[in-house]
Amino acid sequence: MSEQGETGRQANNLLGRKDRVQRVKNSVRMLAVAQREVALYPSSHPSVLGAIRELHESLTYLLQRVDHLTFNVYRGILFLEDEVMPDETARHHGLVERLVAMGIGSMTFVPGLSEDELIAFVELVGSGEEIALGQVKETLSRAGSAHIRLYEKSSLMGDEDAEGPSDNAAAKKVYSSTIEAVRRLEANAKLGKTLDLVPLQNLVNQLLEELLRDRATMIALASIKSHDEYTLQHSVNVCVLATALGSLLSIAKDPLRNLGLCALTYDIGKIHVPTEILKKGSPLTREEWQLIMSHSVQGAELLKKLHPSTIFPMVTAFEHHMRYDLQGYPKPPSNEKIHIFSRIVAICDAYDAMTTRRPYRRAIRPEQTVAILMQGRGRAYDPGITKAFVNMLGIYPTSSLVKLSSGEVGAVMKANPKDVLHPKVAVLFDRHGRRFLPEERRTIDLADRDGDGRHKRSIVDTLDADEYEIDMAELV
Repeated sequence: MSEQGETGRQANNLLGRKDRVQRVKNSVRMLAVAQREVALYPSSHPSVLGAIRELHESLTYLLQRVDHLTFNVYRGILFLEDEVMPDETARHHGLVERLVAMGIGSMTFVPGLSEDELIAFVELVGSGEEIALGQVKETLSRAGSAHIRLYEKSSLMGDEDAEGPSDNAAAKKVYSSTIEAVRRLEANAKLGKTLDLVPLQNLVNQLLEELLRDRATMIALASIKSHDEYTLQHSVNVCVLATALGSLLSIAKDPLRNLGLCALTYDIGKIHVPTEILKKGSPLTREEWQLIMSHSVQGAELLKKLHPSTIFPMVTAFEHHMRYDLQGYPKPPSNEKIHIFSRIVAICDAYDAMTTRRPYRRAIRPEQTVAILMQGRGRAYDPGITKAFVNMLGIYPTSSLVKLSSGEVGAVMKANPKDVLHPKVAVLFDRHGRRFLPEERRTIDLADRDGDGRHKRSIVDTLDADEYEIDMAELV
């Protein structure tokens, strides 16, 4: 056995006592808390500093008793040395996913660790920005950090790939099943029947599992648009985006399920708005606009009849159009901030609505929508949540239609965590403008380079998907 392996085994033995195991768990928890806080506030904010201080105290206590403390991430699971941490993996999957996205397979803390080093590390983890492991190490080195050691592969990993091939059949099934469940819920609501959220809760659980298994596919599914079934698909798309965002904000799994349920039901009050008004292609009259605005209260009233344990959907239905600055509708009963679920749903609702073609306007391009959302920070949308949402989508959000330096045209299918300017793209048209048949299409990684180290292709422009009649449902 290697010297490091023997030391790790001794560390595990020393950490077998209950109080020290609790310190390890608390260290993971406070790292996740610090990640979430620094995504919302500057690193000098008391909430961030408090989390860093507690994290430092836990790690210092442990490092006074062992010569190093190593956490491994393998196949999306967190380990202390070689001991699996199932509860911490489930509770803090947003942190685990972020470490994976940064290319961190192993992180080791050694004695002498300072709060300043932890702040520098947490700023990188909490930024949500696409950053390669090499850049992380370089940034920490410039900050004078010598007591946090990061490695690409965990000591648990062999030579095989840590990620298997993606099978999106299950994701598609859950997505379509959720649309049908929302359809049944709205039909029952129109008939005045008691609303049963159990089927939706079960589907939210399945949707969440697929999201955690393959975030890219689920976000790609959320880019599917249907002009005819806008309301139904819109709710499911918002659910996918909201739960994906919630996981990046390190919301624990049980609250994340509640968030998913809120995102599926927040717009249910629109069943009381006539279809001809919802699909009207000309400006609304004052009376029609008042009817549209009433859907928040109407939805809350419908959901209010449910069991008290499901109060969050009612709150989200009531608040999702109030705006961050409370200048929206309906007028808030107090000057308190609206619930975090409402703030998350609000920005996801706006993004999906703007990127969908409506009777009265064309769809707005994804990258243009991101710019609009950024302009609304601090007024319409929570600044921290907006930052996290934009970081999640990337510079070229999924479904963005792009022109390549080769003259080809394609749709962005997946962000590249290590190179944000070079995502994976499904090539749809050749350089002469000929549309590829489905069997001819291929997905390319724009991060690929030629023998001279130059990118083989790069994005040179973004295009209007409506003009090219692109159906994302065919691509996912």
